[in-house]
Amino acid sequence: MLRMIRCRLKLYDDRFAVIKTTKPLRGAFAVVDDGKEVTCVIRQSEIQNEILMQKEKECIQPDFRLITFDTDIPFETVGFIAEISKALSDEGISLLVFSSYSTDHILIREKDYEKALKKLVEIGFWI
Repeated sequence: MLRMIRCRLKLYDDRFAVIKTTKPLRGAFAVVDDGKEVTCVIRQSEIQNEILMQKEKECIQPDFRLITFDTDIPFETVGFIAEISKALSDEGISLLVFSSYSTDHILIREKDYEKALKKLVEIGFWI
C-alpha cells in the first residue's frame, strides 16, 4: 500500500521560462539534454536574448511558476507524481515535472498557479 509523502511546498517568486536550445544556458535551474535537443528551465530575468539564436527565441515558453516538494523522496516511492498529476489534471491544470536526485519540482503556468496551490494544499501539502 502506498503511503503518500506530504511536505512543505517551496515556492519561488521568479517567473521561469522553458527554452529549447542548442546548448545549456548559464544560470539555468534545470537542463535536460536528450541527444536531440537541450531543454533549459531558467528564470526569465536570466535570459540573455543576445546569446540565443533566432530559432531558439522562437522556442521560448514563458510565464511558469516553480514549486519544489521540500523533502527527500526515496527512489522506491511509487505514485508520488501520479497523485499530484491526477489532482491537478482534475482541475484542468497541466504541469511539467523535473526531478533531482532528492526531490521533485513542477512547473505550473502562471495563469493556473493559485488554483494549483489551492489544490495541492487541499490534498495535504502545506506552504
